[in-house]
Amino acid sequence: SRQADISRGIEFVNQKLPDLQAKVNSLQGRLQTLRLDNDLIDPDSRGNQLSSQMSSFTQEQLEIEVELKQNRDIYQNLRQQLQQPQETNASSALADNPRYQSLLNSLLEIDAQIAEASTLYLDASPDLQVLKEQRQNLLSLLAEQGQQSEQEIVSKIRELEARDQAIRETISGLNANVDDLSGISRDYTDIQRELQVATENLTQFLSKKEALE
Repeated sequence: SRQADISRGIEFVNQKLPDLQAKVNSLQGRLQTLRLDNDLIDPDSRGNQLSSQMSSFTQEQLEIEVELKQNRDIYQNLRQQLQQPQETNASSALADNPRYQSLLNSLLEIDAQIAEASTLYLDASPDLQVLKEQRQNLLSLLAEQGQQSEQEIVSKIRELEARDQAIRETISGLNANVDDLSGISRDYTDIQRELQVATENLTQFLSKKEALE
């Protein structure tokens, strides 16, 4: 009677083992497919990688935004300065342009000469007219140098804006990856949990079979 019970037990275990083994194999295959399709070893390591990348790009974006604001302020100051070229508080863009500064100094000297000559000559006098022509020429040259400085700062601003846009798109892509990873992580955890249970069941049945045999 005991031998018959043991035989029935072994038969029952043998019937269950293929299904249990198939379930374990299926879950292992799903886990492997999930890893291959998403190019990851495990969600935690990918999450840490994405977090590090997000932190790096966010910091870079903040630095670009600061630099962009500074250059826009410089551009506004430059525009004001070009409208009043004889103002002493020159913008940093013009202060870094030695040619502009040299022309500005010459303009100030011509203005001083005109002021002095105005006390000696009439407006129609040749000497005063020559000084005024020289002044007009200097103003034209100053305008050219100002436009050059303006073009340089505009180019810099556009470059920063392009970098800012590229980083924003990168961060947006990383955010999308984080959202995707959240779903992948849930699937990964569910499959792992099912695989653990299935493996434990298979191990128990194998142990039971060995004990019965």
